[in-house]
Amino acid sequence: MWAEDTVREYKNYYLVPRIFITVSTVISLPLNILCMYLIVFYSPTHLRFYKYVLLNISVWVFATDVVAIIIFLPMPLAEIFAAYPTGLAEPLGPIAGFVLVVIMVFLFGEYLMALLIAFLYRYHSLKSDVVYIFGKKMSKIHYYIGMILLTAVPPGSMGVAMSLTYSPHEELRKFTLSVSTTTL
Repeated sequence: MWAEDTVREYKNYYLVPRIFITVSTVISLPLNILCMYLIVFYSPTHLRFYKYVLLNISVWVFATDVVAIIIFLPMPLAEIFAAYPTGLAEPLGPIAGFVLVVIMVFLFGEYLMALLIAFLYRYHSLKSDVVYIFGKKMSKIHYYIGMILLTAVPPGSMGVAMSLTYSPHEELRKFTLSVSTTTL
């Protein structure tokens, strides 16, 4: 079976779930925008900084949805770690697919870090006694530095690690065909 036939067969076989995912994303995007609007303009004044923590989560969820479902809409290949773009990026070819995988990993890492920052913020704000780490009293500046490091380092290292796995298109194609003929 040729690679193009595999892509066409996969698209046809999973058409209903892909339509459901796309429709639910199209419905959720305006709701995410509404959520961000409500957070910015209608948050109670006592939330102060926490509304920006919530906005951070909403922005990363929105960006991940746009890249993953609207632009990329990946077609994973089960035998190997690869994905074929079938969304708006399909005409851009396999290199765009790889770049979008790296971007998706980075965005997902940012989303996870936003959730962690929200948890740490709530923990810090609910804890009544002083927090010590390595014998040093933690202040707000330590928290802000920690947030910046959490936002940059883990997702950035995940993105860099993913970008190091690149394989040229022809080499990947040969490998895919050799794996698919041995597993059939």
